[in-house]
Amino acid sequence: MAVCVGVYSLTGAFGYLTFNGRPVCINADILRNYCPRDIPVNVARVMLVLCIITSYPILCFVGRSALDNSVVTALLAFSKISKESLERWQLTRLRIEAVIWFLLSLGLAIFIPDIVKVIQPLGGLAATFIFIFPGCCLLQLLKPPVSYGLPVTVFLYISACILIILGFYILGIAVVYSLMSNTGAIKS
Repeated sequence: MAVCVGVYSLTGAFGYLTFNGRPVCINADILRNYCPRDIPVNVARVMLVLCIITSYPILCFVGRSALDNSVVTALLAFSKISKESLERWQLTRLRIEAVIWFLLSLGLAIFIPDIVKVIQPLGGLAATFIFIFPGCCLLQLLKPPVSYGLPVTVFLYISACILIILGFYILGIAVVYSLMSNTGAIKS
């Protein structure tokens, strides 16, 4: 948890220090704020593309597995298809689901003109991973029996509660801001 908080805090601090002297209009895509001829930034762009290309199969697998689990559960519950026949057609079913998943993501990539409108609301979920989940994990670690001693236990409980409250606050602010800027209520 400390590594996660430290890395994100340092990244945010250096990002703030990098663009502190600039006017208010900072691009939402952080890499567009740098010069296009800057070699380290272009290396970062290439690494970002490689990261996205290599993470897509993993995300596709997880999404397809969740979809397949839902389909199998629904078919077993609401139809007279046996579990054996579902297992027999599993490879075909998984291939069809993967093709549907790919075509759906390709269609979304083609027909959504501005990816910022999709990414901006999802950015608020970062607060969940940075603050809320570590706070919840810390609360789970503090379930009885705890042998840290009363002062340390109280400090850890207070720290976990602060992390969770701060995470929900940031999540709420980010989601409301993105909804307001996407609907035109404020200029982003």
